[in-house]
Amino acid sequence: MLRPFKNELMMYRTKGLSGPFMSKHANHKSTLSKSVGTAVGLGIVPTLGLEIVTNGDFDDGTTGWTGLDVIDGVARTLDTTGYQVVSTEIGTEYKVTFLCDAKGVSPQLQIQNGNITGSPVIGEVNSAGNGVMKPYSTTFTALGLESIIILSNGSNTALWDDISVREILQ
Repeated sequence: MLRPFKNELMMYRTKGLSGPFMSKHANHKSTLSKSVGTAVGLGIVPTLGLEIVTNGDFDDGTTGWTGLDVIDGVARTLDTTGYQVVSTEIGTEYKVTFLCDAKGVSPQLQIQNGNITGSPVIGEVNSAGNGVMKPYSTTFTALGLESIIILSNGSNTALWDDISVREILQ
């Protein structure tokens, strides 16, 4: 027998069921995660604002980015660092998501305060090196009117795609 969770979220725990579910709360999407066919967790996904990264899918080559190459719609850092400056609002929290193929190294996506490299790091994700494009995410709170997204990889190749930075509205 199926029973709704508390707060009338209208979610049902069902073996083998996965995917997004809508709650009765208009400002939130809820998701039910699974492991080996059994539902194991319920989380509230916050509402996000507009995308502030230019060309995060790299469909327009290097437009909006400095210091990286793009091959077939995927960014590449090879013994180098790529970056983009984005406009942010002081004190506002942002969600960052991206895909990375580490190619045997541990590349980093850093978010720095200000519009020049070397400014204080306010968010960072280290990717695992395994040669497979994997999703990563983090959040940061802006300390200035501009933040810089930096893609680096040490001394080998890293591939990047679908880089997104969006304000967390709720």
